[in-house]
Amino acid sequence: MDASDLDLLVESALPAVRGIVAIAMRSLDASPVPLTLPQYRVLVALAESGPTRAAALAGLLGVEGSTVTRMCDRLLRDGLIVRRAERSDRRAVRVGLSALGQEAVESVRARRRTEFAGLLQAIPNHRRALVVTALQEIDAASRTSASPSPAPSTLSWIA
Repeated sequence: MDASDLDLLVESALPAVRGIVAIAMRSLDASPVPLTLPQYRVLVALAESGPTRAAALAGLLGVEGSTVTRMCDRLLRDGLIVRRAERSDRRAVRVGLSALGQEAVESVRARRRTEFAGLLQAIPNHRRALVVTALQEIDAASRTSASPSPAPSTLSWIA
């Protein structure tokens, strides 16, 4: 495939990418507390990993520890996370989801699923399998891409 063919494919795909990103952004409105996309990433990481030290959370997200500390301060203020000292070392603190934080993750995920289901239903039935296969190919390619990217576990914020 030459560069002009690739450019044409990219330009054809970008509107669909924008539509999927729009769903991701709109779904944040389902949260009981206003959330930014980076804050949602923190909540999803905590939902998947359970209570975690801030340094480990920073590693999962691929950000600096000070960034996680600032974000956690805000999420704590909004009632979305809790901080607890470890029993074995009271100086060590773990952050985890509060009930409200768990509700936020579940609400956003449910909204994304509903909106994406609506997109798939709008595609003629005989073409849906093709679309799903193409999306699976894009997902596989994104996981094996040679370009630097976050670890697969950090990509789950979009789900």
